[in-house]
Amino acid sequence: MANLGFEFNDKEYKDFDGSMSFNVFDSGTYDFMITNSDVKRNNSDTGNKLIIEFTHHQGKYNGLTFNPTINITHTNKTTEIIGRKILATIKRAVNIEGSMKDSSMLHGKMITLELGQEKSKCGKYNNNTIEKIFPFQQQQQQQTQQPQQTTSNW
Repeated sequence: MANLGFEFNDKEYKDFDGSMSFNVFDSGTYDFMITNSDVKRNNSDTGNKLIIEFTHHQGKYNGLTFNPTINITHTNKTTEIIGRKILATIKRAVNIEGSMKDSSMLHGKMITLELGQEKSKCGKYNNNTIEKIFPFQQQQQQQTQQPQQTTSNW
């Protein structure tokens, strides 16, 4: 038995209408800290994906996380190359030099992401997409000047 901590009265609520609202960032540029990561087999069992947890620590999205997946090994070599380019861009943006064997090296690092939105595969929900990746310090300068062309489109 699990105590809810309050008395729930279903008469106060309408029936669920089948639409869910996920925590989605508005399109824009945000500072994040990389707070966690994990490597798992992808859903179609054709390779491994790196899941990176980005946590925002400001404004109305304070504490909200964004968890994109990156294909780091894949039977389709083009998919694998794209995923590794994304990982390389993230690694350079957080100023990690040399080789990396463990994604925990990213943890605690600050980064700036420009996010967009797209419809989910089922078409009911919005999902965030990463449009560009910036070093964290560059975001601080973005208010006064345009970012350099060292950004990467995702």
